[in-house]
Amino acid sequence: MPNTVTQANVNFPLLNYPNSNLSDARCQILGELNAHISAGRCPSDAVFSEFLGNFVYLGPLDATKNALCGGIKARLLSCAGLCHIGSSGPGRDYLQRDGKLEFAGRDALVLLNELPLDIRQTMLDNARLGDRYQIVLQFPDIELNIPMGSECFGDGQGALTMAEARALLLGRDMREVSLLVQFAQKMTQTDVACFDIHILHAWLSAIDRCVDGKAAGSFSNEREDLLALGVALQTFANKLAGGTPRDDVLLKRILYQRRGAFSKAGHPGECGLAHNDIAMLLLHSGDRDLAKREFTSAGHEFDKAMSYFLASNMISDAKDFRDHAVRAFQSAENNDLANSVDVRFHKSVDAQTPDETMPFESASNIGTEWERMMRGIVPLELRLEGDKFSPYDDRVKSSTPRLSMDAISDDFLDELFENGDALPT
Repeated sequence: MPNTVTQANVNFPLLNYPNSNLSDARCQILGELNAHISAGRCPSDAVFSEFLGNFVYLGPLDATKNALCGGIKARLLSCAGLCHIGSSGPGRDYLQRDGKLEFAGRDALVLLNELPLDIRQTMLDNARLGDRYQIVLQFPDIELNIPMGSECFGDGQGALTMAEARALLLGRDMREVSLLVQFAQKMTQTDVACFDIHILHAWLSAIDRCVDGKAAGSFSNEREDLLALGVALQTFANKLAGGTPRDDVLLKRILYQRRGAFSKAGHPGECGLAHNDIAMLLLHSGDRDLAKREFTSAGHEFDKAMSYFLASNMISDAKDFRDHAVRAFQSAENNDLANSVDVRFHKSVDAQTPDETMPFESASNIGTEWERMMRGIVPLELRLEGDKFSPYDDRVKSSTPRLSMDAISDDFLDELFENGDALPT
């Protein structure tokens, strides 16, 4: 990537674009499409197709100028037009129908490699969460967007460095809340993660780039970052669990990484849920012994959470975790541990007086779900009732054979978060 800075008063500062400026006619075409989208109208496929065609080619003079520069002008305009369409939800739907969505990440990388360093840094500093929770960059002086695809975090020319990726996801210098935390907060506020598989892989690639092949435990030492990572990975796991066909190898790896993130963050409730989900996946793939081990670990984490709430006199929440711990130990066929949890719970409750327990509300009434997460309180929806990570999940209607957990070595299944591999994407 050339180490240059851009000249002043340009609106399309790409190193190889003639004059680094879009014509007034192209700016008008761009403005008309943006007006459609910002007004809440869903442009038709014909509108998107016409925009893409006109943005690249405006007549014979355009063709002549393009020929004089070896075709680079049309190539860069095509990349910019397709990327801009891909930065909006309706645009992504159009590209998917037209078979072009998979090219958006590739074209975004082309544009990143063409940006002078000062403009590139400015755009990264001002990155935002766009439609469907994708990371979006915008040119400084024109409303033209670049959605970050997985290729932007790979090893191609112009891809983000480890330092750039970490600043993008975790940086707080240019924004009050990091992009990763913003994403996690939004995921705790919605029941439906309405993003496509390309956005999912872009996020996974960005997270992977933050550790650059090193142990995943090096992601961060900040508890907020680790909690946000855990929530993000949980969202991706839920998304993959409903996929057809489903990538169980990637799903399993994400579940282990999620468990490690919550473990390092010191959040026993969420860590227990992660162990439980891993156990369900192992159980339904036939690895009963490994599943029992994960159920046992889940029980111990729920036991820790129960003790936390008992110490805080939050009896209702402690009872919920007592129930989770008992079920986990019973699933591990360890009734002694299940009975031990139950006995300790009742002994602690019996030692309390009514006056001590009555003033304390349930943790579920404290702030938003993200605020409860930050306090170490796990939401207690019926997340353990279904088999969302089972290959026999009712939402997965595919006869495509799926990889067995046996395809992964015992060494991998035993890996710790601190010694884990980078996330595959």
